[in-house]
Amino acid sequence: MTLDIHNISDLPVIINSIDLNNGKTLNGFISDSKVAAKSKKTIEFYLKDSFSNAFVSKKNKEGGFRYPKDLKKIKVNYQTAGLTHKRLQEITPFDLKVDDNFISEYRNSFRTNFNTADFISVNLKKKEIRFNSGTYSISNTVIIPKGYTVIVEKGFNLDLQENTSLISYSPIICNGTKEAPIKFFSSNSDAQGVFVTNTPLKSKLNYCQFINLSNPIIGNWQLSGAVNFHEANVDISNSIFKNNRCEDGLNIIRSTFTLNKSTFENTYSDAFDGDFVKGKISNCSFLNSGNDGIDVSGSTLELLNIDLENPSDKAISGGEASNITGENINIVGGEIGLVSKDLSRISITQINMTDTRLAFSCFQKKSEYGPGFINVKKSKLSNVELPHLVETNSDLVIDDVWVDVKLDNVTEKMYGNEYGKSSK
Repeated sequence: MTLDIHNISDLPVIINSIDLNNGKTLNGFISDSKVAAKSKKTIEFYLKDSFSNAFVSKKNKEGGFRYPKDLKKIKVNYQTAGLTHKRLQEITPFDLKVDDNFISEYRNSFRTNFNTADFISVNLKKKEIRFNSGTYSISNTVIIPKGYTVIVEKGFNLDLQENTSLISYSPIICNGTKEAPIKFFSSNSDAQGVFVTNTPLKSKLNYCQFINLSNPIIGNWQLSGAVNFHEANVDISNSIFKNNRCEDGLNIIRSTFTLNKSTFENTYSDAFDGDFVKGKISNCSFLNSGNDGIDVSGSTLELLNIDLENPSDKAISGGEASNITGENINIVGGEIGLVSKDLSRISITQINMTDTRLAFSCFQKKSEYGPGFINVKKSKLSNVELPHLVETNSDLVIDDVWVDVKLDNVTEKMYGNEYGKSSK
C-alpha cells in the first residue's frame, strides 16, 4: 500500500505501521519512514500475507480490501521524532487530481461552528452547551467541540436537511420525557446523522427518537450508522430508531453502553452494530431489519428480554471472538436465528423461535480466528425449517445435549447460498 503523507506539524514524524482499529499491525517492511516538518512524502508499506483476511464485507461476507470503504477500518501509527508516545491517524482517500486544497477541507470538517445555531445557548462558566426546547431545522452540519457537556432539553426537535449532521466531541445528555420526547429527524429524507466521538464522560439518551436519518459523510470520510458513538460511553433508554437509511441504525465502537426499553424499526441494514464494545441490551425490540437485528464483533454483550421480528439475515450474530450471554429471547420470522462464528461464544437461556428458516449456525469464516460455539437452554422451536448447521470443530449444545451432526464448509451454505440474505 502506498500512502502520501502530508506532515502539517512543525516537527518531523516517524511512521511506524498501518494498524487495524483493534491494534493489529497489517504491514511488514516500511520504506524510509521519517517525514520532515511541513513536508510531503510517499511511503510504501509492504503488507502481510494475511492482509486481505482482515477485511470481510458485511453484505456478501467475502474477504478482501475494498477501497475506499475499508480505509475507515485502519489507521497510520506514528510518533513525533524524539518522543515515545505513539498516535493514530485516519487515512483519507482522495483522487490524485485533487490539489492541496483537500488539506484545508479536511481541517474544516473538524472545525466547530456550534455558535451559529439558533437553538443553542452557552454557559462558558459551567462549560455547558444547551439545546433549547422547541422545533428547529438546520441546513449546515453543526459541530460541537471538546470540553463541554451538551444538555438537550425535553421537547427539542431538530429537522436535519440538505445532507447535514450533528457531530459532537463532547458528551450529550438528552433529558426527554414520554410526554415531550427529543427528536432528531429528516422531513425531506435528505439528512445524514448523529456522531458522538472521543468523549471522556458518558452520554445519556432518554426518550429520544431518531427517524429517517442516514450516515454522516464529511469531506472524504463517512460513518456506517445513523447514530454513532465511537470511543464514547453511552446509556440509552426509552428511545426509538426508525426508518433509518444506512448500514446501521445504531453503531457503537470501542465503548461501554446500556440500551434499555428501546425499539428499532425498518432499518435499511443492521439495526444494532457493535464493534469492540461491552454492554447490555434489555427489554428492546428489533423489527424488520434489512440485514441483522443485533451484530457484534470483538465484543462482550448481555441480552435480556429481547424481541426480534423478521430480520432479513440473522437475528443475532457474534463474530471475531465475541462473548454473548442472554435470557428470554424471542425470534419470529427471518432467515437465521443465532450465528456464532470466528471464536465467538453464545450462551442463551430460554429462547423461543418461530417461523425462522435456520435456527442455529456455528462456523469459522476468517482464517485468523477459529470455530464458533452456541449453548442454548430451555429452547422452543416452532415451524423452523432446519434446526442447525454446525461446522466441523464448532459446537452446538441444546438443553445439555451436544449436537454431533456436523458438516464441512458451512460458510458455503450461508449468505444467501441456501440460508441468510443473498449478497447479490
